[in-house]
Amino acid sequence: GDFRIKIYCMNPSNILAEIHASVMAVVLFSATLIPLRYYVNVLGGTKEDHASRFGSPFPKDNFKLLTHTGISLRYGDRERNIPEICSLIKEFIEIKKGNYIIFFPSYSFMKDVYEYYSSCNDNHDIRLQRPDMKESENLAFISTFNTEQGIVAFAVLGGTLSEGIDLTGESLIGAMILGVGIPRINFQSDLTKDAYDRLYGRGYEFAYMYPGYNKVLQASGRVIRTENDKGCVVLVDDRWSQKRYQQLFPESWQHWNQVDNLEDMGRVLTRFWEENEE
Repeated sequence: GDFRIKIYCMNPSNILAEIHASVMAVVLFSATLIPLRYYVNVLGGTKEDHASRFGSPFPKDNFKLLTHTGISLRYGDRERNIPEICSLIKEFIEIKKGNYIIFFPSYSFMKDVYEYYSSCNDNHDIRLQRPDMKESENLAFISTFNTEQGIVAFAVLGGTLSEGIDLTGESLIGAMILGVGIPRINFQSDLTKDAYDRLYGRGYEFAYMYPGYNKVLQASGRVIRTENDKGCVVLVDDRWSQKRYQQLFPESWQHWNQVDNLEDMGRVLTRFWEENEE
């Protein structure tokens, strides 16, 4: 009773390539196919396949992206940085009253931050996503964004609040994403890393970095859903200062600001909201 076997497809490209070859044409489309060549490789494409990237249809002045690189969210650094993270969250949500989502790398870290934050700030309406929430509870949780103001949701990156929901207008005006989305080192992902190291020499990127970055893209995309939406996203982690991450930024992110302290973050966001007052 202690023995289990798991069958896991680390590389679906051969299977998908057979399917592609059986039809006249295939179009794969998503707002988060970044980097393109990574997805061409894992989704059964070839070097000859056409790959295109289209710009955002939304006004760039309606969106402000910041990278806060003054805090490390690596696993071993998280606990000691909780007080500073809580100060960042407080500043972020108090600059302009509205609905916000703070995305965390794990439920356990989210719980630790929530407990510390609640002990210092009792005047904010913090809603906590739970790992055991049923579909009906998730729908009710999301619907409150459309009917209430001043909501701050603590949620997990890659969960139901970070993908496939449309919160338009004043329903959501900002998101803060803590970390770069990379999961903890684990046996299954290490097997994937070894496999892609042998294939392309980019095992870490294929197994950890790119899937993590995809979760960040998905979560950040919750803020601007229509041409009239206005909002901001803050990416918090010192790794956002690295060129290997910055070169992945889509065209709509190219006017981002990099800060490394709370005061500069507040100054940039205050100016953004002042310029966007109706």
